[in-house]
Amino acid sequence: MGNHSHNEYMLDHVLSAGDNLVLVLYTDNTEKEGEVDLFFFRIVRAQVFDLQYVEELDEISSGSETEWFKPTKEGSGEDADAYFDKLVEGLPYRIVHFSIGVGPEKYTDIRVYRKVGGKEWQVFFREKGIQKPDYITPLLSPYSRPLSAAEMIIWDEFTPTFNIVNKEQDVIHPALRFLGAIYDIMPITKEEKINKMIAGIIPRRIECVGGVSRIRPNYPDKWGSPYRLTIEKLNEVI
Repeated sequence: MGNHSHNEYMLDHVLSAGDNLVLVLYTDNTEKEGEVDLFFFRIVRAQVFDLQYVEELDEISSGSETEWFKPTKEGSGEDADAYFDKLVEGLPYRIVHFSIGVGPEKYTDIRVYRKVGGKEWQVFFREKGIQKPDYITPLLSPYSRPLSAAEMIIWDEFTPTFNIVNKEQDVIHPALRFLGAIYDIMPITKEEKINKMIAGIIPRRIECVGGVSRIRPNYPDKWGSPYRLTIEKLNEVI
């Protein structure tokens, strides 16, 4: 549960009950002070889900795009029944870890953008510092095999909306697949255990939430205060 590839099939990448998870949050303070916020959890329960939209999404003409939308169980995009909102609403001890697969796979320039809290998902971490993925395409994460390169982690009051852009010459009928796991979590707050997890003495998975630059993400009060770490130190331990 230490270092891991960011090009894994998502079902090979999700965690199990009993695993330890470290969430890394990119915040407004990262740009100012070069620090990130960390939260430490033990996974109490993990439930895999596979949400697929094939016929549910409308066709998009060449050079056009959809409105920003929240997926529903049925794929209609109506906010009232938004799938991810309902998974985490009012549940501070639950997070959702998933990847997004994009289709049809024969097209390479279908672009899926992500947004949380009014900010586009602009920046996230890799093993060597900060990189800027512009969008998700079938090449980055195909519908038939969603990859961890397109992963997200969300929680209550931190749920996403999506936008699909067609840069192809043809009219396309887009397909999206959300594949991952729902984790029920227990925060870890004891300093001794946290230090051992950072050092890798206690096995853990470090996952970088990243995204939505230049804002401080909302996180539940019941998580406690974040642990601060410099980007340089993060790159040493990741």
